Amino acid sequence: MGPRLTAALEATGRTVELHVVAVPGACSADLAAQVRRAAPFGADLALIVVGANDLARLVPPDRAAAALGEAVRHLRRNGTTVVAATAPDLSWVPGVPPALRGLVQAASTELQHRQAAAAEAAGAVVAAVGAELGEAFAAEPGLFSADRFHPSSAGYARIAATLGPYVLDAAEPEAA
Repeated sequence: MGPRLTAALEATGRTVELHVVAVPGACSADLAAQVRRAAPFGADLALIVVGANDLARLVPPDRAAAALGEAVRHLRRNGTTVVAATAPDLSWVPGVPPALRGLVQAASTELQHRQAAAAEAAGAVVAAVGAELGEAFAAEPGLFSADRFHPSSAGYARIAATLGPYVLDAAEPEAA
């Protein structure tokens, strides 16, 4: 996703140096360590995409949102503009039994709302794209990888395209 968003920023004439500190399988509690690893880069812009693993591991939404808020506050104190994408709606994941879809959707929505509130209060631009992406993934099974949980290359391309406008807007000089 990073290279796709980098290309979108470079297409507007910006010079971009991409650093990815994300860790596969990470939860919101892992953001503090990722923010520490990012500190030496002195980033102008950071994108945080977190929440699916919190949902899958049943992390309480208040705890997940608090960790996101703290990560955003730390980055903002260092002058970094932050775009925070809220959790996906995991009810569209093919392995979720139909009888549990409503419950999973409610849990996803609760986390999305808490994340949005915490990230916004901490100074982030909130990319509330979970519902939009959920509909896309539900309509296009090819957006899932073979494990039917993680996005495929096409899925990551769709996520990047959906987040692109938020990242481009946040990169504007007056947004910083």
